[in-house]
Amino acid sequence: MEELDEQGRVKSANITETKTTLIEVEDSGCTLQMEVTVEIAGKRFVAQPRQVRVGYDGGTNGGRGDFRKTGEATLDIGGRPVRCAILESTLIDGDTRVVSRLHYSEAVPPFVLRRETVSASADGKQVIEQTTVDALAVEMPQKVLTELQTGAHMRTVRKQQNASTFTLEVVCLEVPGGLVAHTSKDLDVSGKLVRRSTLELLDYGVATPAEAARRGFFFQHSRMRRSQVPVRP
Repeated sequence: MEELDEQGRVKSANITETKTTLIEVEDSGCTLQMEVTVEIAGKRFVAQPRQVRVGYDGGTNGGRGDFRKTGEATLDIGGRPVRCAILESTLIDGDTRVVSRLHYSEAVPPFVLRRETVSASADGKQVIEQTTVDALAVEMPQKVLTELQTGAHMRTVRKQQNASTFTLEVVCLEVPGGLVAHTSKDLDVSGKLVRRSTLELLDYGVATPAEAARRGFFFQHSRMRRSQVPVRP
């Protein structure tokens, strides 16, 4: 990641290495352990491992929201029409109200083809953050380490009051965690580039049943998907 100054020159840079381990799988999501090492000016700093809960809808707020089907729509994904169910949920977490709207396909990976999330004050009058994730192309060939796999190209736009972030990423469901690469840029309130970063997958693995019994976890590739997004009629 690079931080830029007012003239657009690099003023600082760092390399972050993250190891993510699946700890627990539940009906509405899973728990991941993150181990992060940051290298700055040749020095390595190791952060304390932390755990985060991730929902199958792609959210990471740790809350449990029930989705209800509100309709259907057809998305144009790279010229291909894909029929989707529209699912919505509202989660109140303290003083924050989070509204999520998904376009969900049972047949086309990565299944959640559009996600809109709005975080606002509890009364809904002040918007804190808006995030939109769109699938730009699906079933694309993607080189993952030494293998050729099938992936989806996704675009994420995250807007806050004083900043915005634009990210392009490649997701392959055969890889634990899904994400194999991304490129991202951060803009300030005036639209000036202040930060940029890239991500690449270094390695991945899946525990065997024997290893899972010792460690207490087992990742079954893309099998924990689709119907595990909780839906209320």
